[in-house]
Amino acid sequence: MIQPIFFPFTHLQATDIKVVSALFKSLLFFPASLPDEFEKSRAYTKNNGDKELLKPVYAESRYFESILNKVSEYRGWGEFNKENRGNLKAFLQEQPYLTDHASVVNIRAGIEKKTKDANDLSAKEIALFKNLMFLRLAKIHDMEQESLDEQFNAIKKNEQKLFAAMRGLDQEFDKKTVEEIGEYMTPQRVSAWVDFFNKKMPFDLFGSALLFVTTSSAVMDYLTSVAKNKIKILDIDKLKVHEKKCKNKNQWVDLFNKYIDNLVGSGQQSLDPPVERDDNCTLEVGIKLYLLQGDVISSFFQGVGQNIPVCLLSV
Repeated sequence: MIQPIFFPFTHLQATDIKVVSALFKSLLFFPASLPDEFEKSRAYTKNNGDKELLKPVYAESRYFESILNKVSEYRGWGEFNKENRGNLKAFLQEQPYLTDHASVVNIRAGIEKKTKDANDLSAKEIALFKNLMFLRLAKIHDMEQESLDEQFNAIKKNEQKLFAAMRGLDQEFDKKTVEEIGEYMTPQRVSAWVDFFNKKMPFDLFGSALLFVTTSSAVMDYLTSVAKNKIKILDIDKLKVHEKKCKNKNQWVDLFNKYIDNLVGSGQQSLDPPVERDDNCTLEVGIKLYLLQGDVISSFFQGVGQNIPVCLLSV
């Protein structure tokens, strides 16, 4: 059976949980957190997500603790030195800053004296450290952006209700948020995520076919733009599926995953759509599934094969 992996995000929004839980029983996921932090998050609680749905892949705890400390230092230093961004930018052009040997004290000294830190890490270790730093910062950005969007939508909804009440109208609230988080540094997200994941769980060592699952149209647009060839084997705008608590959900998900498994294995566009739900469940999801080919794609997903299956989900 095919193994779905959620990528390249390290934070799942409520809408992400809703759509992936409707189509899969479990997905591998890198939360860019230590286990205790992730298990207390919204994505992992009983009220907001199924604990069987997300199978977290963690970085080594002792190693990741230094990442968390470094992120905290940089965020604190950046908050304190908001007006010195030009100096920081000039400094960062001369030496890498996302290394385990660069501290806040060293950054300040480097800006003032142009000193250089000793660097005992290998090139691969530096690259991995920088990627994990980036993924952690991206997680923080996404969480903050989600919070801002929720506040903005709440204000907008209340305003529309107020004006509707004043006019005696029943207006529908537009739920569209300001920005899709996948539009923020998309290539860097993909590159950093793939680099970490393929080091932690090499793609070529999986005993089953892999399916890379995203909820970001920006991510899919980027990957299809750098692919030499792209084969669209599934494109459904609205598929009626079972919601989370429906008693028929598990059986339907099994059938759907077998359908996807056969689809990826054949590499051909499906003539018959997957079976829809046949009860009172009302959730509708969009599914686009591509097989991507080319040197750039292969360099990202080393060991997966010539056809890289990437699935875009929407709700």
